[in-house]
Amino acid sequence: MMDKIRVRTGLLLSAILIGLPALPPPAASAETRPPAVIDELQSWDVAYKRSSTLSLLSNMTNTDDTTRVQRSAAYNEYLIYQAPYGFGSFTVYTYVNELYKPYDHLQFFTSSDGVNYQEVIAQQYEDGGHLNLLVYEASDLPAGARYLKIRYSGGVILKSPSIGKVVLGSPASVQASVYSGIAALGTQVALSTPTAGASIYYTTDGTDPKTSSARKLYTAPLDIPASEVLDLAAHAEITDGMGRKIGGRISRFNYAAMGPEDIRVAAAADTMVDEAQPDKAFGSAQNLGVRHSRVKDAYFTFSLQNFNALSDTAKLLLHGYASDSTREPASLQLYPAAGGWDEASVTYRSRPALLSDTPLAVKPLAYGLPGWMQFDVTEYAREQKALGRTSITLALRNGTQGTTQIASRETGDRAPFLKITSGGGLSPSGVVDGMDSFALLYKRSNILISTNDTPYFAGDGSRFTRLSTQPGFIVYRLESGVRSFMVSSYFYTGIPIVHNRLYTSADGVTYKELAATVYPSGSAAGNWQQYIYEASSLPEGTQYVKVEMSGDSKSWTPQLSRASLNQHTSSVQVNTAPVDSSLKVELSTPSAPAQIFFRTDGEGGFKTYPGPITLSGYHTIEAYAVKNGLEASPVRHFKINATGQAQIDRYGQVISTDFAGKVRSDEELAADAAADEAYYASLQAPANRDAYGGLKGSSWTYGIPKTGFFDIRRAGGRKVMTTPEGNVYFSLGMNGITPNETYTKVTGREHNFEWIPQFTGEYRAAFLGSQDNFSYYLANKFRKSGRIPSTVSFYTEAVDRLKKWGFNGAGAWTPVQVVRGQSFPYTVMLPMASVTAGKLDGLSLFDIFAPGAAEQMDKAFAAALPALKDDPMLIGYFIDNEYDYHKFHTAVPKLKGHTAMKRKLVDMLRSQYVTMEAFNASWATPYTSFDQLYDAELTVRPGQAYLDMDAFFRLYLDTFYGTVSRLFRQYDGNHLLLGDRWITMTAANVRVRGLLAEASGKYLDAISINHYSAQLDKDMLNDVHTKSGGKAILLSEFSFGTAEQGLKPIVPGSAASQHERQLRYRTYVEGAAALGYVVGAHWFDYVDQAAAGRYWEGYGGERYNSGLVNVADRPYKQLLEGIMATHSKIYDVVMGKTGPFQE
Repeated sequence: MMDKIRVRTGLLLSAILIGLPALPPPAASAETRPPAVIDELQSWDVAYKRSSTLSLLSNMTNTDDTTRVQRSAAYNEYLIYQAPYGFGSFTVYTYVNELYKPYDHLQFFTSSDGVNYQEVIAQQYEDGGHLNLLVYEASDLPAGARYLKIRYSGGVILKSPSIGKVVLGSPASVQASVYSGIAALGTQVALSTPTAGASIYYTTDGTDPKTSSARKLYTAPLDIPASEVLDLAAHAEITDGMGRKIGGRISRFNYAAMGPEDIRVAAAADTMVDEAQPDKAFGSAQNLGVRHSRVKDAYFTFSLQNFNALSDTAKLLLHGYASDSTREPASLQLYPAAGGWDEASVTYRSRPALLSDTPLAVKPLAYGLPGWMQFDVTEYAREQKALGRTSITLALRNGTQGTTQIASRETGDRAPFLKITSGGGLSPSGVVDGMDSFALLYKRSNILISTNDTPYFAGDGSRFTRLSTQPGFIVYRLESGVRSFMVSSYFYTGIPIVHNRLYTSADGVTYKELAATVYPSGSAAGNWQQYIYEASSLPEGTQYVKVEMSGDSKSWTPQLSRASLNQHTSSVQVNTAPVDSSLKVELSTPSAPAQIFFRTDGEGGFKTYPGPITLSGYHTIEAYAVKNGLEASPVRHFKINATGQAQIDRYGQVISTDFAGKVRSDEELAADAAADEAYYASLQAPANRDAYGGLKGSSWTYGIPKTGFFDIRRAGGRKVMTTPEGNVYFSLGMNGITPNETYTKVTGREHNFEWIPQFTGEYRAAFLGSQDNFSYYLANKFRKSGRIPSTVSFYTEAVDRLKKWGFNGAGAWTPVQVVRGQSFPYTVMLPMASVTAGKLDGLSLFDIFAPGAAEQMDKAFAAALPALKDDPMLIGYFIDNEYDYHKFHTAVPKLKGHTAMKRKLVDMLRSQYVTMEAFNASWATPYTSFDQLYDAELTVRPGQAYLDMDAFFRLYLDTFYGTVSRLFRQYDGNHLLLGDRWITMTAANVRVRGLLAEASGKYLDAISINHYSAQLDKDMLNDVHTKSGGKAILLSEFSFGTAEQGLKPIVPGSAASQHERQLRYRTYVEGAAALGYVVGAHWFDYVDQAAAGRYWEGYGGERYNSGLVNVADRPYKQLLEGIMATHSKIYDVVMGKTGPFQE
């Protein structure tokens, strides 16, 4: 039943190294690509074939390509390229003249042999320019493509694109998740390319992302700023098979943001004037031209009726582009101008006068595609409003010779407008600290500024961290009061996270801890994960906020990155409600009204939240919020199980089972902290115990000598274990003082769980190494205390509790590294798992006859045992756990001849029977030679064959136990050899247990049995004790459980309630103690197993109610009352002073 795997994480003497930081994952290797073919068309050398009528035009100006292909009037002219190693994509750069639309587009064909061609359809991109750049691009070409044919269509030269450059094996264009134009405030733009493994580089300053020193590597979606237009240029880049960097087409995107409370004021009038046509009115023109030479100016009038001069901002947004043969960037200058004009009649001669020679704003406009541009006119609007004016007129001039075209109010969506923002930006009563200095701090302690390793911190080049591992803190002060607070903190997740603590104060003297919302944001980089701490509605009168950092592992974690006081939008919250077979999901923010953005399962860019959404299936939602005048909230991740198949709730409890004490909210768990403290403080460990949990003074009473180590003696006519002080010791041990049994496998069956946290988030330490296995028990510990315990702190807390409940030792399945130095007796497994020579596939027996087995055992013992040889807290060693001794007689004869054990059996039979006739007669077999027996699957029938296997079992046990005992005592003569923890089926087999008991009596100090039974089997125990020659017996595992909380009872039918569990415990333990030779009983285990099954057994793992505490770390108090009652009187029962408990 409890057949533990032999190699458990951290359970064997040599299995764990503690304190090593997690290493960052290795970087993915670049995909191997064929060499690209690049033709700049400086000559015909790169082309494979071409029509002889094609020619090259050189010394071209006004384009990025100084030579271009010129077609003739001939039909079906072509150009062919060969890529010997193949290609999967191509890009062709051409130039067209808009006057000759529609164009006669190029046609494209690919071939694997240069003979048979297949047409492919290329994507077309018109990228603008004085001579318009038209780019053709295709990817995911037919497999095996090695030739590209470009064919001209039509017969009109001027309607055909002129080819400037050809690239085979180029990366595909960068795509944006949001169309260029006006976007909702808070929108993020995600960039992508279909080319696998390509890097994306971008600029936002108008420079070329291929060559600019300002270019950046794209790693995460980009914010569209509230105060500026986002001009984004991006391209994909790969490394080809020759190690060359190959860049793709440059994609350009342009965005302007509008908040949900922004007011869009359309132009009441607009026009342009032209010095060359001084008497012409252009009030109905679609495009307004502005240029310096042969003056063209544009004018706009806007109402100020909805503008609040005290708090609002005003931004002028215009849509246009610079386009001239000079390719010179425009220098746009905005001036105040006189009003009172009529767009239908104003001309150059009657143009409005400029009210100042100094422009309100000057903005360069790079040569390129049409897009939005923005001018801040807030101060001028406030000035005019203060003078009682109800409108403003603005004049736009160009300081360069080129012409800039501006869309007029007649163009609809591209029309000019004034954006009025309520609140005018960030509040003057708040603070945003980028942590590049200490200037904004009121006070600090043990703090320095860190500037290294910026890639781990999303490019943040300045952060606060500690000088030493002592606690450090920073304090902010705002006399106007702190209403909300947010701080970003990065933690190195390779070591246990100790979260920051936040405090508030009204006077800077008395501080009260602040309950902040804590969540991870973004993905981890190099094991560094960002966490956000935020709190809204701080106590009235708060003027001081303190952030305290701690953690004694490393001083450089955590690192504070950014703080915001009164300046942030509160993060998004999620609520769900079932609707039929789906789930209604509502997103909200305490900062309402605010705009919420979300996306599902990481697909595409973030979308504006339209209201409640209905989901089916299992999904991840990412969301953030933006409010006018405040910074956007960080992105939060929510896993939504809308499958209707959830079986385990967010606290690790079975959803379908209701029971008293079931956790229903985080607040309940938080309240447990105080209740736990009161409960455990009320407990007292049993009196009259020595330092090891033995009966104090019994050494003197029974004349037992002190040996300095645990021992087996006789006292008062009974077989007893004794402590190093010589006192009687009944081992009330606890198996599995680790959270190991609480981990469950979550990957591959996410729909079974109501909630699984983000792996890189605050619950990272509740995962077991990877995102596959998760402990809801540890997650609940975090909800209670704000910390996930380390292996050591978990054990320390558990031991403190166990001592108060009367337990006096650690059984198996607890890491030896944590038990040492805890003043709590413990047992250890011999390192048999590392002796690979003795392993048998599919059978849990140690092949002591295998070549090298004894030698490997010797080396393993020599490496592990001397370190613990002189530890008085060590009781002794178990050989191993639950060998398949009950299968020995039937399974060993079926082994193959490559196993030493089978060969040893056959050799024994050969020596015993001499002839095959004699063997066949006894075993009822038809074999002709003993050599045939090596690989034969022998069947053991009642009679002589069983007697022969008895003899071989004795030989095996004498050899195995004899070798183990000899080597063990060679390296440790101080501690007890406690047997090999017979499985229940072995102990129930009269024949097998008799032979085992006989051999154990020769070599072992005690016999250990994992005895799972509703009732203590005294007949079995008496039989073993007698046949062993009077050896002591240790009940190394037992337990009782119920199905009350949806778990399985570990022994079916043994208990229906916690009350019955305590009755079974009392009857079992006291009954064993009264026998006079049982020296201990070890309960399995400390914490209930995971409700979805323990992790290493996959989806069908054990899920027993076996613990003293449940998944919420709530103790089974009724069970424990009975346990404590037994423990308080256990030595009276052991020594026969009182009878055992009887139900």
